[in-house]
Amino acid sequence: MLARALACTGENKPCGECACCLMSENPDIVTVLPEKANITVDKIRKIREDAYILPNQSDKRVFIIPDANLMNEQAQNALLKVFEEPPKRVAFILTCEYANQLLATVRSRAVVLKLSSVQRDAAVKYILEQNPGFNSAEVERAVADEDGNIGRALVRLSGEDKADFTAREILSCIGERSEFALMKALLVIEKDRVFAKSVLSAMSVLVSESLAVKMGAPKSYAPDDIRTILSEKFTRHHLIGISEVCLSARKDCDANCNGPLMVTNLCACIRAQIDL
Repeated sequence: MLARALACTGENKPCGECACCLMSENPDIVTVLPEKANITVDKIRKIREDAYILPNQSDKRVFIIPDANLMNEQAQNALLKVFEEPPKRVAFILTCEYANQLLATVRSRAVVLKLSSVQRDAAVKYILEQNPGFNSAEVERAVADEDGNIGRALVRLSGEDKADFTAREILSCIGERSEFALMKALLVIEKDRVFAKSVLSAMSVLVSESLAVKMGAPKSYAPDDIRTILSEKFTRHHLIGISEVCLSARKDCDANCNGPLMVTNLCACIRAQIDL
């Protein structure tokens, strides 16, 4: 809808009546899709070139990059060259589940629009209406654990989020301060770089949310939720260190690092952060 509004040539955008709005597929609205779970630097360079082509008949050419966090650092830096000072009739829309997965230089040049969670009662009601076969108690627990985030609650209820589950298992080992258990848990990510990136991103987010709890954020996760456990067991310094280690390991994955070496280094860095 935002892209259609930007491309619309009518008065009340999107008017739903102009030629641009009536197109089933507007050639001036370009969606950039990943290849093998990554948005490559070559794709971004192609966007950079296409941005200087005038719109076909729309007011603007709009480039949509869903899951913009799938751009590695090189791709994000390549985008900066046109993102900072785009041609007058060009607009970019980037979507990302967690803003901190994008470079600070990208975020600082964007208008950041944050979506907040809905009230928990409303989230539970909506999920049960859409999925009448779900157990209401399980839905309430999932909504509470995800603080009203409907999408993440549905992922948890479906049992499909293997990366989130693995991230929680690894963080549980860190919470137990068991180096052997941690090394064993990390083995599942050493052979699959794409999966490892997803797990490390999930770990960083969970630790960041634990840090928010530690600092007094109004979040009431269940007592046995990993975010509650980490906030109780570690200091703010520890949590910041763990999050930074996870993000650093994710960058190593982007750089095609050796899996076993990445896991070994990750374990050593976590050990150093929390005096394991």
